[in-house]
Amino acid sequence: MLQPVIRPASQPASRPAPPIVAIPAIAPLPPVAGGSTREAPTPPQVRVIVAVANESDARDLRNLFASQGFSVVTVSGIAPCLQALHAGTADLVVLGLRLSDGDGLEVCRHLRDRPGARIPVITLAASGHPAEAYECFEAGARDYLRLPFDPLEVVWRARAHLLRAGTGKTVDALVVGDLTLDLRNHLVIRGTGSIAVTPSECAILRHLMAEPGQAVAIESLLVDALGYPPRLGNPEIVRTHVRNLRQKLEADPRNPAILVNRPRVGYVLQSPGAAAAHRDLSQPAS
Repeated sequence: MLQPVIRPASQPASRPAPPIVAIPAIAPLPPVAGGSTREAPTPPQVRVIVAVANESDARDLRNLFASQGFSVVTVSGIAPCLQALHAGTADLVVLGLRLSDGDGLEVCRHLRDRPGARIPVITLAASGHPAEAYECFEAGARDYLRLPFDPLEVVWRARAHLLRAGTGKTVDALVVGDLTLDLRNHLVIRGTGSIAVTPSECAILRHLMAEPGQAVAIESLLVDALGYPPRLGNPEIVRTHVRNLRQKLEADPRNPAILVNRPRVGYVLQSPGAAAAHRDLSQPAS
């Protein structure tokens, strides 16, 4: 289910999108000649610490939050979690009760007893026993969820607690290297240039930016990005949207360097590296 620098969505897409892994910065575009320019927005990041011992759960949660525009740090023990907290790298903690070096509620108690603003903690547990939930709340947790979790519920609960905590941060853009996707305005921004994309193109690009460098299957794009029922969407729909995105983003749409096809696998969002100059994004593709 479930790290470019990501900026805080006022609302998630219709279905949650997957993982994010940082890739090298893309060479910036030259200034727009004789046209309007737009600086990439720089709102504050929402920072989440995911502290769970199970590697699979950690990966799923990291990917879930990253795909929704949060900056994520994953740890498996109490000590690294406290270290991350002391470094000031968290607005929210998602906490497993059984960590690699002890009882996860020690983190809750530490946050409960320290002076200053309270950081919301969502605890995860498999038993679901009322006594366990009570223990979590008594230790200072703000919320309690039983595994397996529903991805959309986790994100909405996290946003609700962040709002109550007064962070004032919401996710408006995804950033991979020098490529920014403005989710609110459906704009792709690189350097000082920007170009509008359709809602469907935005959804597909968002999904691919969630997994830069990794192949994403067409079926996954149909279901998770565009919302079609499984096995009922037409693959040509995705191919058409990708062709249109290439016309807008690629220096040479016939030889794409950003949206690359992996035969019999899917599409990959990859960095063109230090490739030659890219087309001005403020000008539509011919």
